[in-house]
Amino acid sequence: MKLGKRILAGVLSTAVFVSACISGNLTAFADDADGDLTEKSVLTVKGDALISNSSEHVGETYNGYLQTVNATNTDYIESKYLSVKYSVDGEAADNTDVFNFQPFDTSWGGWDDNIITIGDSTYDESSKTYTAKIPTQKVIQSLSTGGTINGINLSFCQAEPAVTLIDYTILTEKNIDTTNEADRQLETPIDLFYITGSELREAGVDVDATLRLTLRLPFIFISPKPILILG
Repeated sequence: MKLGKRILAGVLSTAVFVSACISGNLTAFADDADGDLTEKSVLTVKGDALISNSSEHVGETYNGYLQTVNATNTDYIESKYLSVKYSVDGEAADNTDVFNFQPFDTSWGGWDDNIITIGDSTYDESSKTYTAKIPTQKVIQSLSTGGTINGINLSFCQAEPAVTLIDYTILTEKNIDTTNEADRQLETPIDLFYITGSELREAGVDVDATLRLTLRLPFIFISPKPILILG
């Protein structure tokens, strides 16, 4: 236990040092701004239509249309992100346009562009696939008509390079059921150490100076480490 407390004393000292190096407005850190997200597929298109240079899209004029999701799908409209997973035949530059999300209103106006490029995507070497996501609200708010959102179209931007759509999903923040004991429990248990001022002094921490410094600084330090309680 004493070793654990000495380690925590070191954590506190590090936190104070970081605080002393930062000035300005109130600052807070979080491990993951997105939180816990759930993923659900909304892909309905099948077959050759999933390939950008197939005969489903290439004709006298190019038609990259894939599918529409209507605003009546509340899970879709209230999601946090729209995401596409795809593969590319050959190499493509980062500025290559791949997909377009276009919102439209109840009067069939809008069709404002929200382009996804290769550079917007994350590449997975093991599966040779790309994944890109765009905030759902960004797409909805791009509707320039001022009308009521009616749905969002997804389309390929061009035939080449050949792109194959693998999945089209929505990412939604997980709803925590506070009445469910499992949801209320920490996923990974942590040890909570209680440490007193005298024990910190014994570990070599100048407690009085530490407290005076932290009270003066406009800074919040959020640590994923075990909580430190002074008594």
